[in-house]
Amino acid sequence: IYQRGRYAHHATLYGNHDACVCGHIERALVYWLQGRLDTSLAAEGEAMASAETLGHAGSSMHLKDGALTLRFYRREVRAVLQHADSMVEYAEAHGFSDHRAKAQIYRGWATALLGRVAIGRREMETGLARPPPHGTSEDFFIYYDMLAEVLTPDGQYDAALDGTLAAAPEVEDRALPNRDPALPR
Repeated sequence: IYQRGRYAHHATLYGNHDACVCGHIERALVYWLQGRLDTSLAAEGEAMASAETLGHAGSSMHLKDGALTLRFYRREVRAVLQHADSMVEYAEAHGFSDHRAKAQIYRGWATALLGRVAIGRREMETGLARPPPHGTSEDFFIYYDMLAEVLTPDGQYDAALDGTLAAAPEVEDRALPNRDPALPR
């Protein structure tokens, strides 16, 4: 199913992205979680190669999404900014409004951490204001943690806490109680 030829239609079957691209980029994130940093980057490279070979917009966007998250996990602020800019541009060109909003959240985070806090916060809030499409809220909790990180160095502790506590009903609605204790931290 990982060939461009007669199996290209598979790219649209599984959430509008190819299983090979998805597997490699998700593997990259898992390797990062395991502390296998170099292996993580190698898996990301495999995802990039697969996406380039396939040439499918949904698969390329899925790659960009995962690569952006990986750079955030690695705390590569400038790389997050570059990946987010690329993702916004790609999303606009291909009509992926939900991914544009997600990239704005990451771009705002990076902008704030690079010293332009007010601009970054506004961009994050713009991205957060767009509700995610049904069933795509897997990173929901990360976003509010990112916002709290942006707000706390500026002494905006109440706003940071308000944002994380406002996310609490979402935690309950999504039946993910294991994430609940981390939100107010």
